[in-house]
Amino acid sequence: MPDESGAPNDPTSELRRDLVSGNSALVNPARAGRPHTVSPRTLSTHRGPETRDLDGSVDPDCPFCWGNESATAEELARVGPGAPGTPGWQVRVVRNRYPVLGGCDDESGRCEVVVFREHDRRLEDLDVAAIARILEVVRDRIAVQTRAGRVAVQVFVNVERDAGASIAHPHAQLISLDFEPPALALEFDMMASSGPDPVRADLALAAAEGLVVVDADIAAWCPSAMPFPYGVRIAPKVPGAPFRDLDATTVASVAQTLRDVLRSMNDLLDRPAYNVVVFADQTRDGSVRRWRLEAIPRINVEGGFEIGTAVTTHSVPAATAADALRSELLRVRESPISHNSGRDLPIRTYS
Repeated sequence: MPDESGAPNDPTSELRRDLVSGNSALVNPARAGRPHTVSPRTLSTHRGPETRDLDGSVDPDCPFCWGNESATAEELARVGPGAPGTPGWQVRVVRNRYPVLGGCDDESGRCEVVVFREHDRRLEDLDVAAIARILEVVRDRIAVQTRAGRVAVQVFVNVERDAGASIAHPHAQLISLDFEPPALALEFDMMASSGPDPVRADLALAAAEGLVVVDADIAAWCPSAMPFPYGVRIAPKVPGAPFRDLDATTVASVAQTLRDVLRSMNDLLDRPAYNVVVFADQTRDGSVRRWRLEAIPRINVEGGFEIGTAVTTHSVPAATAADALRSELLRVRESPISHNSGRDLPIRTYS
């Protein structure tokens, strides 16, 4: 059957289903050669960390910057000196003033924002210690919501407008739910066919197919059926503690792998918009969805087919993405970033 241009379909097109999420993707490398007459999106004018002031920056009009603490809702926790609602922090947690769920203004603070210190630095522009500090705060806030008895806790970072960000200042969001979201339900259903630990099975498959990008205790790989081109999954090789209980050494290892992956994506794809999603540990009837992170560059836009079928299409095989990211990784590791992260400051929690 011909495609929209009249050319025959490429026989290499393949429908794949992700072992972990259950999402489906049609991968066809031949589509990379199709003509484009629509202008591409305007790329961010930001540049890499080498052009930035390593002391950070403050935008007087930004509600998340130092000096504008009164522009946010109640402060729940911080890293760094100063009283709640004052400057001095390196990471700050506040209630979300515009929650996606009604009732997020209750005592347990189901919708929270984790604000990063610098206005003009994305995650990949930070050093490992700074990223580790952010992850430690995320870890502790997941623990707070888990102890409150929430059914599911979702943490994510949206970077740039194309990834869903509405405020430019780098930050993460935490949303805890009193119901099981459809994506989590599908993951539990997938365990029936993929086995009790689909993340480990997916890593084993990636290793067999040469798709591992970071081969370390905290590994990173391009899943063969990832519905997003250049998407990377990050998880421990061997199951261990839940994310909410990770020790500082393990958090630092997660930060190292995440930083290397993001900087490789940044250089390879010309500083794309991206999402980082933290999938926290969840349980249901004795089954355990163990934690992982996913880093998703937003270089693929859904069209009518994707919306109508919930099947993603793209033209980048996982092997192509893994090879390219590994090549960038070798260069990335030779150019460390120097940054004052406040790594040794305690986390102070108020709620």
